[in-house]
Order: sequence, then structure tokens, then C-alpha cells
Amino acid sequence: INGRTGVLTDDTITVGNNLTGVAVDQGDDTVYVTNFNSFNVSVINGRTGVLTDDTITVGNNPRGVAVDQGDDTVYVTNYSSGNVSVINGRTGVLTDDTITVGTYPSGVAVDQGDDTVYVTNFGSFNVSVINGRTGVLTDDTITVGNNLTGVAVDQGDDTVYVTNFNSFNVSVINGRTGTVDDTITVGDNPYGVAVDGSGTNAGLVY
Repeated sequence: INGRTGVLTDDTITVGNNLTGVAVDQGDDTVYVTNFNSFNVSVINGRTGVLTDDTITVGNNPRGVAVDQGDDTVYVTNYSSGNVSVINGRTGVLTDDTITVGTYPSGVAVDQGDDTVYVTNFGSFNVSVINGRTGVLTDDTITVGNNLTGVAVDQGDDTVYVTNFNSFNVSVINGRTGTVDDTITVGDNPYGVAVDGSGTNAGLVY
């Protein structure tokens, strides 16, 4: 989709089976797509719109994907493996730093300011927090609502928003303290969440 015009382009790109997540490396325009039933990640050259040969095998049923824009590290949640795969985005190689998290990890987001990685665990009703600089799971597991799915970070103030699918609400986490500051009731079965980080709508959450 051309985001400036809101018009669908002709550049449909075939990838794997049952794709679920997508993330963009803003530095080099590489696009990463998780293929839930192919157990891999497709890599697209965003400048040409062409699928590369760098399909990366990860864990079972990869779901969410996020990029640390500072060092091009790519994080992939493996829903049925209960862990997160870590990809070196500069080389396109899966690292040995597989990180065990909660049950049925779904969404993933990176705080670009301090390299903290947040993972929503659909089956554990909590958020795992990873130190992106060390690749180590911290002790700061955060309990939120039921069957959480999406997660997004406001890069301006380190606030983290989590959608709780079966609680019909959004948990608001203070990323600096790791505590839940607020719970906001929304519509039925909220799934995804995004924060507008710039312009006149900066700070709006969708």
C-alpha cells in the first residue's frame, strides 16, 4: 500500500503459509514477514519489492516480529515453541540466542531508546521483558489481562500498550518502572495496537 495516497499498489508479494507478523528495518528498508505454518521468516527487499532468497527458519509457528533499529537485530516470537528467535539483520543469520519466555508468545515490540524488548504471552497472561543489549530475559515479568496479543511502545515516553484479547481492554505499562499504570476498556477482542510517533498526531494510540 502507498501510505501517502492510501492506494493499493500492484506489488503483491508471495511469501510463506499463513503469514501473521510484519516489521520493517527503517535503516535499509528490509521487510520481515513471519509465516506461521511454514516455521520461517521471509525477507523482502523493500526498495525493490522483491522477495529475497534469505528465508530464515526459526521456531514453531512464528507469530510476531520486531526490529531493533539501532543494531538491526530482529526478534521473532515462536508461538508453539514458547521462545523468541534472534536474527542478525545485517547478515540475515539466525543467532544462537534463543530466549525462552512465557506460554504462547504472540506480540513483540522494542523500546528503541534502551533496547528493551517486550513480549506478550497469550497463554501466560503476562509480558516478558528482555534486555536487548545482553539478550537475557529479565525478572520483570508483568501481569496484565487475559490472552494478550498486541504490544506497542511509545518511543517518546517509554509507555507500553498491550491488548488483552479476552479482557476487552488495553493495559498501559510504565516502561521506566515496569508497572501497570492504567487499564483502558475498548471494544470486543482487541488484537493489534500501534502508536503514532510523530507529526500532529504524536502519542495517539490506535
